[in-house]
Amino acid sequence: MTTELTFVERTTLLVLMAESRPLKLTELRTLGSELSAKSRDKLLGDELIEVEKVGRGMVLDLTDKGWARGSQEFGAPAPSQASRSGGKTLYTLLRAMRRYFDRVGIEPNEVFLPATADTAQDGADPENLVRDSYQRLASEPRAWVSLTRLRESLQTMDRSVLDAALSSLYRAQEINLIPEANQATLTETDRTAALHIGGQSRHMMKIDR
Repeated sequence: MTTELTFVERTTLLVLMAESRPLKLTELRTLGSELSAKSRDKLLGDELIEVEKVGRGMVLDLTDKGWARGSQEFGAPAPSQASRSGGKTLYTLLRAMRRYFDRVGIEPNEVFLPATADTAQDGADPENLVRDSYQRLASEPRAWVSLTRLRESLQTMDRSVLDAALSSLYRAQEINLIPEANQATLTETDRTAALHIGGQSRHMMKIDR
């Protein structure tokens, strides 16, 4: 059973929901959530987040249970720790959003998506460029293609734009992303090319359709 969450623990879930992507602890701090090691371990123990050590830092991502728990904050009364005006204002806004969600029949996970750029090379849609590049690189339909090769083929696209496009396609279940099964074969370039999502570093992609 999930334990009672503090104000900071709740806002951590909200920040992860809003960004809809894995976040480094430093990014989390920049975005407004000063999460202590004790609170991090608590969220991990409650299976609300996944934590992966990457280099010298840590990356946090929401689990499905974390999404469900974070969604409960929309419409909830402000916790006692949200005594400052900013905290109360946040929960006033969350309650207003809950009323809107109920009116149109949607949930937060249908609203919060990874940030994407509107255009990339020559004004093309980044997601279409990913699809086109995959078709050129795949040896056959539904073949696995390494993200190293994909990034090389789209090297003029900004990494943040490509990462956002891959995350969006993955969340929409248009592509599959998995870690390399034989981690010993990974080069430093392969590790750098990986996309961190769902608590794992993913090195391979394919389009099943």
